[in-house]
Amino acid sequence: MPSQPAIPPALSNLLRLSLSKGSLSLLTSNLGVSANWIILRQIYTALKPRPDQRHEVNAVILVSWLRGLDIWKDGARRLSGGMNFIDALLSGIGLKGRGIGEVEELILKAIDEANAINTRVLLVLDGIDFLLAATDTTVDDLLDCVLELREQVHSTIISASADYPLMQAQRSPLELDHAALVMGLAHEASTIWAVRELDTGSARDVSGVLRITRGPAIEMIEDAAGLDVEEKELLYFVAADSGTIDDITKLEDTLTHNDEGRCGRRSLHIQKHTCSSCGYPAAKIRQYNWGMKAKRRKTTGTGRMRSMKEVPRKFKNGFQTGVPKGSKGPSMNA
Repeated sequence: MPSQPAIPPALSNLLRLSLSKGSLSLLTSNLGVSANWIILRQIYTALKPRPDQRHEVNAVILVSWLRGLDIWKDGARRLSGGMNFIDALLSGIGLKGRGIGEVEELILKAIDEANAINTRVLLVLDGIDFLLAATDTTVDDLLDCVLELREQVHSTIISASADYPLMQAQRSPLELDHAALVMGLAHEASTIWAVRELDTGSARDVSGVLRITRGPAIEMIEDAAGLDVEEKELLYFVAADSGTIDDITKLEDTLTHNDEGRCGRRSLHIQKHTCSSCGYPAAKIRQYNWGMKAKRRKTTGTGRMRSMKEVPRKFKNGFQTGVPKGSKGPSMNA
């Protein structure tokens, strides 16, 4: 089986657009699915040379409050060089009493070191909303910190959780603050990448649903990059090797049913692998007495009638068996 490309063709332009100067890409996910595969491919796109041998960015600073370096290394086996990783959870950045001030100070220090050598730096903040739950940091402090950091880098990517209790059923102060943070980032974003589980349950060949939405700041980015962002919703499949995200092997427009070979209708459910018209893979053709119109569509005479069309001839001859009379062929007694 041929190897799959690191960047799916359906996402190549969108990934490149998210690396434009001054852009902010917001990635949202829930407990059932992860958005780190998108971050890895954005980093891959940033560090991969273009046909003119230029890079989108020269360096990447990845700050994560949710995943350690080993997880990112396993997922980034196809990436190379130029990435500075800061394990914010293991080192306790912002968690030891100094709050958001320590976060801004340490990240600005890393940005200054990168800017001393490179001119275009991509900043990735993975799970910055964790600070709302772990510290007494306010939403305004986080948004101000993000704004200050964005002014010092070429482009920014931020991932945050967007589970239903956090975004819809807002009851506790934490849920209210979390929703305010995500909405505040969404109002400043150029593109919003939202991943969620399938609404109909799990499937062997589909990992989840990716929805890409235009942000309020997209028009300025489109004009500068010369690209257009089309809002779309896609099914994606991320193959796994020992629990480690490896590669995207399928990315297509949202589709629920395919053509079914027995009845020829586009009614074969992709996830359930069951035909809603004929009942495949059941041996008995699906039919109900209450479906009068459906019975008319599939009654005798609507198909080939491979057997029934021979019945009148057989009836005319009395349903005879054996060799016809007067034939020169072998007889039944031979």
